[in-house]
Amino acid sequence: MSAPFLPDDALVERLAKRTHEGYLADGLYEENHEANCPWSRLSGSLKSQNRDQVRDNFEKFRRAGLLVRRADSCDGTPLEKLEAETVESLARDEHARWSDHKRAQGWDWGPRVDKERKKHDCLVAWSDLDEKTREKDRRPIERFVALLGEEGLVIVDPETSRSSQETS
Repeated sequence: MSAPFLPDDALVERLAKRTHEGYLADGLYEENHEANCPWSRLSGSLKSQNRDQVRDNFEKFRRAGLLVRRADSCDGTPLEKLEAETVESLARDEHARWSDHKRAQGWDWGPRVDKERKKHDCLVAWSDLDEKTREKDRRPIERFVALLGEEGLVIVDPETSRSSQETS
């Protein structure tokens, strides 16, 4: 198997900005959420979290057996969109990554978000999240395929590509 695609810092920055813009366009932030603003006004800490999410997306896709490749040198069949079960699995992984990040910063569960006490109501298992909150993790995963395409990259499932090449 070939080496995993490693995004450079400029690509991560572009994808992080567009991921944030996707959250805004989809209305995934509460009205008073500190991230509910344009990228240019986003705090350095929140920009960093977006970059971390993008970097981890590449890793999550790799762990799921999906390869990111340059479209012009891809020898497999690119996926146009992800299967629902793949989106769900990757979104669950994203929630775990976010939760781990928050806990590492000293946050714990609380009945509502309280920045002073570092409490957050979403610091629960995936199965305990409501659908609206789960959608905050699903939408960026779904959108990531299109964002990669805009950068001349594609996602390839080596298993699907192998079986389609064997039947041709």
